[in-house]
Amino acid sequence: MGKIVEDPLSSASTSSSNDDCTDSVQNLTRDLFRLATCCAIERFPFITNWKTKEENIEIENLLTPSKTEAAFLRQSVFEHMPPTIKFYGKLLPVKKPSPTMKDTLIWAHNPLLSNPMRHILRQSHFTIQPIENNDGWLGYWGRHWKTSDYLQMNINQKVNHYPGSFHIGRKDRIWCHLKEFMHRFGNEFDFMPKTFLMPDDLEDLIDYLNEDEENAVIVKPPASARGAGISIVSDAEQLPEIDFELKKSKYWVAQKYIINPYLINDKKFDLRIYVYVPSLDPLTIYINKEGLVRFASLPYDNESLSNQYVHLTNYSINRYAERDGMIGGPVDKWTLERFWAHLDSHEKDSKAVLKQIEEMRSYEA
Repeated sequence: MGKIVEDPLSSASTSSSNDDCTDSVQNLTRDLFRLATCCAIERFPFITNWKTKEENIEIENLLTPSKTEAAFLRQSVFEHMPPTIKFYGKLLPVKKPSPTMKDTLIWAHNPLLSNPMRHILRQSHFTIQPIENNDGWLGYWGRHWKTSDYLQMNINQKVNHYPGSFHIGRKDRIWCHLKEFMHRFGNEFDFMPKTFLMPDDLEDLIDYLNEDEENAVIVKPPASARGAGISIVSDAEQLPEIDFELKKSKYWVAQKYIINPYLINDKKFDLRIYVYVPSLDPLTIYINKEGLVRFASLPYDNESLSNQYVHLTNYSINRYAERDGMIGGPVDKWTLERFWAHLDSHEKDSKAVLKQIEEMRSYEA
C-alpha cells in the first residue's frame, strides 16, 4: 500500500516577494538534495572504520554547529537511522570533515548539473569529478540512464531517476499507460487532458477540432521542456506537418486545451509541487510543503491563441517578457504558501485542493 506524507525536512516561507521566492527556490534545491541523495553515513565506504572513541567524537562534532560554522551532518528525523549530510540553500561556512571522510565526497559531473547545485555541493565539501574517471562517486544528477548503466552502480551510490521513469515524464508514454489504466480500472486514472498521439490519432484530432469551434489543443514535442516547440491550435488547418521520416517517438502530440482556466489577477498560472519518492515498493511519497506558482506575463485572452506570454506559464519563456517590452518588471512568482492564502481569501477551500493533490497516488489493486 502506498502512502503520502509531508516532508518533515521542508521549511515554510512566509514572504510573498520575488526575492523571498528566490530564497524558496534555493531552499527547495537544498531540500531536494537532502532527500534525493540521502547519503546515510552507514553506506559510506569508511564507516567500517568508525569504531573508536575518537571517531565517535568527530561525528558528534560534525552534528553540532559552532558560532562560525554550520553543521556538516544532521540527525535523521527517523528513529534508528544514521545521520545524513546536511545541505544548505544559502552561502554558509560548513564544518569540514576529516580528510578520510572528505576524500569520499565525490559527485559525478554531467552537463545538466546546474550552478545552484554545484554551489550547494561544494559548500558541503563535495568535489565534482567526471564519472568516467572515478567509480567512487556518491551522487549523480542528470539524464536518464540506460538499464545496463544501473547494473554497474555500487550500493552507496545515488542517482535522480529510477530505471524507466521517463515513462512518467514523456507526454506520449504516460498517456499510453493512463489510457490502459482507464480501460482496466475506470475513471480513477482520468486526470490527464485527452491526448492525441501522432500519426495514429490524427483523424480523431481533426474531428475533435471540427466538432466545436471552441475546441482547441496545445501542440508540443513529446519529450521536451521549457516551452520549446509549443503552439495552441483551434483550426485543423493550422496543425503542423507530420514528418514521416522521423521515428514515431519523435512525432508531436496534442492535448486538449482548457479554454476557461481558473485565473489569478486575470492571468494563467501553474503549480510546481515537489515530491521525493524514496521507494516504489512499498510506494512512499514525500510532498514538500513549499513549491512554486508560475504565472503567464499577460492577462488571459482566449481570442489570441498565438501569444505565448498569455497562454504559457513556463518561466523559460516569460522571463523575456520584460525585455520584449510586454511588462514593466519581472514576471510574478509565488510560493505555495502565498497561493493557499490567496485561495482562502477568495473563499476557495485550499485544504480541499491540497487533499486532491495528495490523492494523486498509485492505484491500490
